[in-house]
Amino acid sequence: MTVNETILTQLQRLGLTGYEAKAYFALLAAGRALTGYECAKLSGLPRSAIYETLAKLVRSGAVFQVRGDGGDQAHYVPLAAADFVARLQRDFEQNVQELERGLRSISQPAEAHLIHHLSGADVVFTRAQDVIEAARETVHISAWPDHLEGLLPALRSAESRKVATWIHTWGGADIDVGNVYSNPHRLDLGAPRLTAAVGRFGPAGHRGGRLERQGRLGYLHR
Repeated sequence: MTVNETILTQLQRLGLTGYEAKAYFALLAAGRALTGYECAKLSGLPRSAIYETLAKLVRSGAVFQVRGDGGDQAHYVPLAAADFVARLQRDFEQNVQELERGLRSISQPAEAHLIHHLSGADVVFTRAQDVIEAARETVHISAWPDHLEGLLPALRSAESRKVATWIHTWGGADIDVGNVYSNPHRLDLGAPRLTAAVGRFGPAGHRGGRLERQGRLGYLHR
């Protein structure tokens, strides 16, 4: 995937349609005001769709329509990239906050004992990060040094929140966070009174995992 294709994909992930992403991209890359015809030519969009697409971008504030003093043909200019990204970020954060409030209002207490089977190393590590980020008092984790690397940012964040962090590793890792001790080759992670996940690795890599909730105590085994 080229850089341009990556940018277009990211714009769509953030809410623009495929046509809107291409039109905004073309305007931004041109570095000058464009007519609808010029924008269609540079973006590769059909002329039958370009004006409707530009109108949507104008309504959303991502593009501005301008005319000369003589009231000549309409031209279009994009919102500056930095301002556009800042606006997307504000909108995203606002939507996330509203979603969080809504989800909390409908969430029910978990059952006394739940086990969710996790498949794949990435899934287990992502869930482990969730557990660490949810911890309020204590986190315990044991793992090989190379398995710990991806969890260090979350562990540092937990320590900055005054969460007591206990790390049991095997092989003499150079860890700059928490209280570090030696431990056998197994990854166990727990956040007391919260949730935890458990997974196991063999010589060929990840073999499976599970997420456990038991009362207010959970374990992440890996």
